[in-house]
Amino acid sequence: MKLASKFFSTVVVGSMLVGGLAFAPATGGDGGAHLELTAGAATVSTSTLDVRIPVQQLTDADEVTSLDARLELPDAAACPCPAVVWNHGFGGHKRGDGSERQLLASHGYVVLSYTSRGFGDTRGQVDLMGAKEIQDQLDAVDWLIDPDNEHIGGMVIADAVGQYGASYGGFHAWALARSMHPAVRTTVPTATATQLYEAIVPGDVEMLAWANGFYATGINAGTNDYEDDGVDGVYDNYSQTFHRVVQEMNTGVNGNDVREEMAARAVKGRFGNVRIPVLIIQGINDALFPANQAVEAYETLRAQGVDAHLYLGGIGHPPAVSGGAEVDYIQALILEWFDHHLKGEDTPVASAPPVTVAETGYFDWTWDGSVRTADVARGEDAVTYNLCADGPTGGQLSTEDCATSVPLVLANSAGNGWREEPVTSDYLREYGGAPYAALDAGALVAFDAAPVAANTSLDLAGIPSFTLDVSSVAQLPAGARGAVAAFQLDPKVYDVAPDGTATLITRGAFAERVDAQAAGSTPRHEASFDIFGTYYTLDAGHHLRVTLQTEDLPYLRPTVHPFAATLHGASVTFPTAGWLSPRVQVGPAPAGAAAASESSARIDGLDQFGPFTR
Repeated sequence: MKLASKFFSTVVVGSMLVGGLAFAPATGGDGGAHLELTAGAATVSTSTLDVRIPVQQLTDADEVTSLDARLELPDAAACPCPAVVWNHGFGGHKRGDGSERQLLASHGYVVLSYTSRGFGDTRGQVDLMGAKEIQDQLDAVDWLIDPDNEHIGGMVIADAVGQYGASYGGFHAWALARSMHPAVRTTVPTATATQLYEAIVPGDVEMLAWANGFYATGINAGTNDYEDDGVDGVYDNYSQTFHRVVQEMNTGVNGNDVREEMAARAVKGRFGNVRIPVLIIQGINDALFPANQAVEAYETLRAQGVDAHLYLGGIGHPPAVSGGAEVDYIQALILEWFDHHLKGEDTPVASAPPVTVAETGYFDWTWDGSVRTADVARGEDAVTYNLCADGPTGGQLSTEDCATSVPLVLANSAGNGWREEPVTSDYLREYGGAPYAALDAGALVAFDAAPVAANTSLDLAGIPSFTLDVSSVAQLPAGARGAVAAFQLDPKVYDVAPDGTATLITRGAFAERVDAQAAGSTPRHEASFDIFGTYYTLDAGHHLRVTLQTEDLPYLRPTVHPFAATLHGASVTFPTAGWLSPRVQVGPAPAGAAAASESSARIDGLDQFGPFTR
């Protein structure tokens, strides 16, 4: 297996279960309609055809190229049929795990998958969904619906095209959703971002392991060539822009260029062009693309009258498991979505609440088969804790004003990163042993709340936010200002059990840029930021812990200069679950921790990272 495929291989929801999957309506404790996983029969036989699709855009070396593509075809007697374009993840190719495509074809869809420009046997340069990749996708749709197509002319209904893609394929989903192509009726962006800079440099802090992992393993080293076609597979398959922005992220220099390049490729800022139904599927414990951007996208689209639905659960990039019964459920949801929007069928998804949430932890989480639903993506209920410091190592989380609170000094310091880094943690826990434990310096400061009262629970549901009363002094040469941070803070939130065991719930990152402080202003000021969304229940006797650290290697890149900051006070607000329906069981309850891995269903590639395979 080629390295890139091993590291970040093709991304696709699920493996086809015998007989396929479907939904049936169920009634939850609130009396509302929900979707319940049931078995459904496949409808038609299928076949596979490999093709090449001509495209308009040349490679960066001014060479003609074409898309290496595959068709999953239903029995021609069942067509004309709607069609689905399937786009793979970073470093993937047209073949990947074909089970989801075969499932769709067996239910009467013509399914087109193609290898994106710069990967596999499609020559060209990866440009992170730049103009050439966007045009490639439009060329593929035009080819698909062409009535004179020599392979499938007349098989596709010209105004009934959908799209599915996860991770990098999700970038394609959002690009096609905003294209306003008249043939495209819906897309399903999954485990992806709407603005890549804000995702991979959250709070102006680079996700070090993710950014460099993608970059290193997607480079063409002659191993991306899948066909024995006599063509040398070794060439520079990245655009110069891609090379440049990774260097800028790693050094912290010229960050404005990274922001501008990523903004030019983003659907965020262009949601007004999205006028078709969109099913957004996002992982809560996806450490690369958390739920925050998906929630924002859903709210923006609904506000402008778009039929948007949102699923939040335990799928996506590590540490999400991306397998098991929850993926069965999502796979069925996607099929029902396409049946409704491309075939016009009155499926249960048409009348279901638009937001579905499956409660999820962070590491080693198994879906319990239940979901909660709502008509909105967040509510007004919340609990706010003040961070009351009683010494240099932290203090208490209190819902009351702090009686006293001593200022805390935050300076560059190693954090508890290695054992809680989502990409490498499994590998280090299995093989690293004691030497890696020495790399963990622990949290800089920690704050603990009172235990949850007996016979109650604390249901967190939403995007937590921090407010800081802080003074910062950056030791910087004048010429460097604007390129690095005045200070960096990487918070984490834990569920602490009565026996003292701390389980990570969520985390975040924030770096205040030096040029954010106006010349002549006082060093003491207020700073506020969100961390990654969490949907999690703390049981009676458990309590919240919030830690603050100034480095979280190797997950996050530390700022490259020394700094000192004084924290005079702080608070954190956690949204709670009053806006969600009661839980309803829609899938099987797990028999044990191994249940997720025993199912054949996977989101392939999202839980693989080189040798650190879960």
